[in-house]
Amino acid sequence: MKGNRMSTNSQNENPGDIVTVSIVGCGLMGERHFTSCLQLPGVKISSVIDPRVEKAQALAGGSDAKVFSDVSHALSTEPPDAVVVATPPGFRRKVVEQVVSTGSGVFVEKPIALDMESVRAMCRAIDQTPVVNSAGFHLRYSPLAREAQGLIAGRKVDHVRSVTTTSYYLAQDVPIWYLQRRHSGGPLLEQSIHMIDMARFLVGDISKISAIGRKKQQPGLPNADSEDSMVLSFRFKNGALGSHIDSCSMAEFNWEVQMFGEDWRLQVDFARNRLSGWFEGQSVEKDLSKGDYHLLEMEAFVNAVRQRRQDEILSSFYDAGVTLSTVLAARNSLDADGEWHDVSAGVN
Repeated sequence: MKGNRMSTNSQNENPGDIVTVSIVGCGLMGERHFTSCLQLPGVKISSVIDPRVEKAQALAGGSDAKVFSDVSHALSTEPPDAVVVATPPGFRRKVVEQVVSTGSGVFVEKPIALDMESVRAMCRAIDQTPVVNSAGFHLRYSPLAREAQGLIAGRKVDHVRSVTTTSYYLAQDVPIWYLQRRHSGGPLLEQSIHMIDMARFLVGDISKISAIGRKKQQPGLPNADSEDSMVLSFRFKNGALGSHIDSCSMAEFNWEVQMFGEDWRLQVDFARNRLSGWFEGQSVEKDLSKGDYHLLEMEAFVNAVRQRRQDEILSSFYDAGVTLSTVLAARNSLDADGEWHDVSAGVN
């Protein structure tokens, strides 16, 4: 079995069964996924796990979830149907290998790792013990992405332009590890990865990439060593050309992907839940109601675990590995001052 190659025929006889979920990592994303699971019918949070036991206790609150400081102890004491891994990226490989060995479904926040060998190890574990696996690219589950897919279906994409801006360096309102390469990969792997993944999802895989960046001195953040601004250029395997800009020194939050063809263009604005464009002389403007995309992706994950259907997942570990290999090639280019780098084939 490789990638998404889990059998899709072994459906649970009772799709209404309760799915028990463990949350590993009780920081910002652990809290968000905990909240999502509380909202989903047929889902019970059986345990929360964090080496900082006070964080786990605070997250569990008045719920029935048991609190653990050690993943192995939790899995052997209270085996769940599914595990949500929301630790910092550098700790995810070991946790995933432990979870998969028990046969539990596993959801991991993005990026699923900081290096490709860790991704390969995770995928080898899944090959040996097939389980439902999902990576946290929640925008793939958004109505915006579905609408965009429908609008560009059958059309040739010539150019792609994407944008990520955050106030991380200005507001200094995120944990410092978000801005440290060794812990998060920096804004390229922490935020821009979403737009690179969405470009792949809508247009196709990227074959070559180049990146340049800037590191400003931030007196209030002496331990931050990641770029505050970047510009990427890339070529898709299908021949389309692309560019991406990233800044974490801008007050306004932006997540955008814009695509162009011979007689059309489309902008997908995830920050404002808006589609706008022009197709063969006709303007398109569509505002979608704001949805909780993290809730949508978690609902898809627990339903896939309940039914043992990997094909319900829009971003498997294998696919997330391709996105990671793309941004790692960009990071290598950053270190080489814009030198073009080939994107590896992912985990194979």
